[in-house]
Parts: sequence; C-alpha cells; structure tokens
Amino acid sequence: MGASFDFCRVLVASFLFFWALPLLSRRLVGTAPGAWTQDILPAFIRALLVFQVAGITLGCWHLAFAGALFCVTAVWLVAEVAFSASRRKTYRLSWWLAQGAQLACWMERHGWKGAAGRFRQTLSPVLQSPLAILLGAIALVALPTRIAFPLFHQRFVDSGAYLRAMSLNQLMQGGEWYPDGSVAFLLPLVHFSGVDAAAAIRWTSPLILVGILLALAYCAFVWTRSLPAACLAPLLLESYKRWLAAPSWKEAGPADIATLFWLIALSLLRTSKWYASGAALLALSVLFQAPDALAPALSALLLSALVAWLLRAIPYTLPARALVPLIAVCALVLYPGVAAPPEDGPLQYESSARTAARIAAERPRNKYLVVAPTQESIAIYGRGWHEELASFVRKFNPIVPIQADFRFPYTIPEMFVFVEKEPLFQPTVSPVASADANSYFYYTRVGRASLQFQAARIMSSYARTHNNASVYYEDDRIMVYHIKLSPGRQN
Repeated sequence: MGASFDFCRVLVASFLFFWALPLLSRRLVGTAPGAWTQDILPAFIRALLVFQVAGITLGCWHLAFAGALFCVTAVWLVAEVAFSASRRKTYRLSWWLAQGAQLACWMERHGWKGAAGRFRQTLSPVLQSPLAILLGAIALVALPTRIAFPLFHQRFVDSGAYLRAMSLNQLMQGGEWYPDGSVAFLLPLVHFSGVDAAAAIRWTSPLILVGILLALAYCAFVWTRSLPAACLAPLLLESYKRWLAAPSWKEAGPADIATLFWLIALSLLRTSKWYASGAALLALSVLFQAPDALAPALSALLLSALVAWLLRAIPYTLPARALVPLIAVCALVLYPGVAAPPEDGPLQYESSARTAARIAAERPRNKYLVVAPTQESIAIYGRGWHEELASFVRKFNPIVPIQADFRFPYTIPEMFVFVEKEPLFQPTVSPVASADANSYFYYTRVGRASLQFQAARIMSSYARTHNNASVYYEDDRIMVYHIKLSPGRQN
C-alpha cells in the first residue's frame, strides 16, 4: 500500500508540475496558439527547462530547498502568464478583479452542474484522435510491466540508480553536489510530493521508460503520418530489448533520459525549432554525448518509416476499426504478464533495503547510526547517520574478543549494525582487480565473505558481554543488531 501511494504521489506531482501548471498558465488569458493538445509537449519542455536550470543553479549554491524552489516556481508561473499574453489587459488589475467577480457570479448561479459536460468537451479532441487512443493504449499495456518490480521491491538492480539517488539526496539536502542533469529536474517531485530521493528515482524510472515508447510512437507518426508506423516503432524497440533479454524492471539511467529528450526534440523539429532546441539542450545537460539507447530507438523509427512507405506504395485503405487489431498486437508484445520476482541482489538484499527504510521511518531524525554497506545509506541519508561496514570492521576487529567494559565511541542514543549471515553473491572478480579496500570488501567474493565474518565476530562478541544489544531483524540471510547507547557520552 505504501509503495502504491508513493507512486500515486509521484504521478500526481509529475502531472501537476510538468503539464498542468505550464498548460494552465499560458492558456489562462486565452492567448496560447492552437488547441490545448498541441501545447502538451511545448509545456512539458518549458517546465523541464525551468526546473533543470533552477535545480542545477540552486544545487551549485547549496540552496536547493523547498522554499527556494517554491519561489522559483511562483516567479516562473507569473512570468508565463505575463509574458505570454499579447493583450495589455493582462497587466491591468481591474481586468483581473472583473474576471474574479464574473467567476464568483457564475459559481453562485451554476456551481458544478455542468462540470462533467465541460470536462467531456475539453477532452473531446483527445477522445476523437486515433493517435491519442494509440498512445494511451501503449501506456496502459507498458506501464504495468514497468511498475511491477518497484511495486514489490525497494532495492535497485543497477548501481547507477544508487548513484543517482545519492546525488539527488545531496542536492535536496544542500550538501556538496556535483552538477548532475539526470536528477536536477526531479527536485519538485521530491519537495512537493513528500517522497524521499530513493522513491523518486524508483518511481520516475517506469515513467521515463514508458515515455520513451510514447515519444517514439509520436515521433514515427509526426514524420510518417501513419498510424501503423506509430504502432510498429515501439513494438520494434521492445522486440529488440526482448531479444537482448533486457529485464522489464530496469531502472532508467542518464542514457534513457537523454534518449527521451532526443526523441521529443526530433518530434518537435517539424513544428517548432525553438522547442526542439530546448529538448536537445535538455538531452545534452543530462548526457553530453550520444546515448547508447538512442541507436536502437532510431533504428526502430527508420524501420517503421520504411514500412509506412511500403504501405503507401500498395493501394489500400485503412478503416478506423483497423486500429483495434493494432492495439491488440501492441498489447501482446508489450505486456508479457507479471513475472516472478527475481532473486536478491545483485547489489543488495531486499530485506536489507526494507529494514533500512523501516529504521529511517520509525526513528527520530539524526538520533541513530546505521553501520552497513553503502547501499543502505540511500534510505537514511539526511535522516540518520551512516558508517561503512568496512570502516567499522577495520576499527573494532583488532579488539575482539570484546570485554565487558568496552564502549562504542558514539554519542548517539542507538545504533544498528547490518551483518549478512549469507554473504551476498558476487561475480567472480580477482582481488587484484579491486581498486581500493572498499571495492575488495564489497565487490569480490572473498572480500565480502571476510568482511561479513569479521562483522559477525565483533557483534556476537559484543552481544555476549553487554545487555544493551538485541536483534532488531533476522532472516535466513541477514541479521540486524540493535544497540542502545547512552546519549551525550562515549559508550
């Protein structure tokens, strides 16, 4: 239930800040050109550019807090209304007061009686568009496979996701932060949805991956004006991924984010070179090189365009009801069913991730210490203290066996020590290949087994001679020790 609620919060915040607010601000005075459906992608690009620049700037100044971001958002929305209007009445207070009075009178007379009809009238361009129906179908059949893993798991399966979560944590906490365009635009989602950085990374990944399919389908339609091509392009991309046995729960990385922006730029190139340039600028701010994920997407686009050209060369007519089998084929290819949860790993046990998140949720802020590998620090960053297990072992292993008068030198109320009863499986890596001591301990089989054995020795010896140690969590693979300390002095 908690994971579903987090996803809903991220989804609502994404819709609000990246689509609804920029759309409403420009159309508030009725001067935005064309139908509102034509302004969806431009509004998305405008919002992303604003939050990307704001996130990077505030991060470099160590000011990426909720209050500063709120001020940036308010100034941006006011500027959208003021500078997008071609009529001078927008700047007159009397005009706004008159509009407010008319709205109050209308609400008094009609209320919400005609709201449903007006809502249907607003959505009628979408409901009557075969392209919109096709894009909606792709989203509906692709999204469940993308959210299946984060819905039931809290760990990441890609080391890049841990790095992005740590970068976002450092950004939102105002710490030392190296400019990272793959997380800067996520600031409003973290501050205004209330989720932590790890949850923001976890739940924006499926949205980005589904967005790539939608952008590819729309790009194919823009350049070919063919619904079969729009349906075929994402199918080809997914078939290529299935051929490579790529998992559906893969987290989106900088390459995927840049690919999404490049596809949007290519889609907007025919209608607005300014917005296409903005999308390209966003892609370069995330990854200043051609992303690897772009090549298969462009290949799928070219193949779908070739198929569209062949279909035009053959005399035929495509009735509107032919869209139904297209959607059915799309569903069969994109939705493989809910797969069984994968094994633990490769970087963290699932129970370790859940226990660290539980400690961060239950304990007072900055009143506890977690001794664990780097991956557990993602859940407690900014909410508690963390010490590397390797550092802990190097510090206290020489004094084993621990005597009754021994005290840990920490001035906090409590600490938690994560010990793996069964060391997490690591691929066969030569100890000589490890770059430093932490790499040896965490990413080699011999090093990890040695580290966990020494940590178990320290904690079992301490638990035998001290009555303030207990087991906080235990299963077949990990054991988490809980030690109550005396705050304000060395223990």
